[in-house]
Amino acid sequence: MSDALAYFNVSEVPSTALVSAVARELAARLFGGSGGQLGESLLPGATGPQILFSIGKRLAANHQRATVIIDNAHRVSDADIRALIEPSPPLHFVLLAQPGPAIAMLEATLGITAEPLRGWTNETIASEGSTLGCHGYYTAYNKILSLTGGLPLYAQNALQIAVANYSGSVVQFCSELEQQTHTISTAQELILSRIFDAYGENDKRAVGTLSVMDVPINQAEAVTILGSSCNLDDRGVAALFRKQRVTGTLQVFGN
Repeated sequence: MSDALAYFNVSEVPSTALVSAVARELAARLFGGSGGQLGESLLPGATGPQILFSIGKRLAANHQRATVIIDNAHRVSDADIRALIEPSPPLHFVLLAQPGPAIAMLEATLGITAEPLRGWTNETIASEGSTLGCHGYYTAYNKILSLTGGLPLYAQNALQIAVANYSGSVVQFCSELEQQTHTISTAQELILSRIFDAYGENDKRAVGTLSVMDVPINQAEAVTILGSSCNLDDRGVAALFRKQRVTGTLQVFGN
């Protein structure tokens, strides 16, 4: 049989109800139309973990696999995520989450490594822009890529603003955005300013310093630069790195 796929957005599910809610919904989706198998999975009084265990047995008996996508996994506790995953090894889970302390905890408790989503390419942004009614050359869309990091939410919002307020001109929008003469706040500005405002002075100074780097720098160079600009010793810089990597502000590639 072909693989089954289920998607759950847990952003509004109470953490304590996560396992039971997902288990019952998953059983209904997988076995709702398969005779008595649904009733055998949803036995009276069965707990969430017991239902998940039963689902795993049914899948194995049917020679079927299932992948469960959990969106906004950072909004529930790592203990509840672990309680969701452990009862049924035949189920495969994909956790989608925003960078933050919750991700570090999930990595540590589940023994996994988070894989960052790199975002859209120039071609994808241009295709989305064309669909929305934008117009511009390769360099203009590359500017959107540079300004947004290719993150879909930021790129889509920028293109939508270009359509609504600049007659679809990506060139004009990017020009005003770079010169800070635009009058419409982007989603990127609103989200990042909220994160930035929550930082302490050393964190803000470090982000400001690293943001002017036009080329990749290695860790030793970053330590030297931040040690001088923020008046921190090696331990202080390392602590700052750890904090900013957890929040997703700092990304490390290779060395």
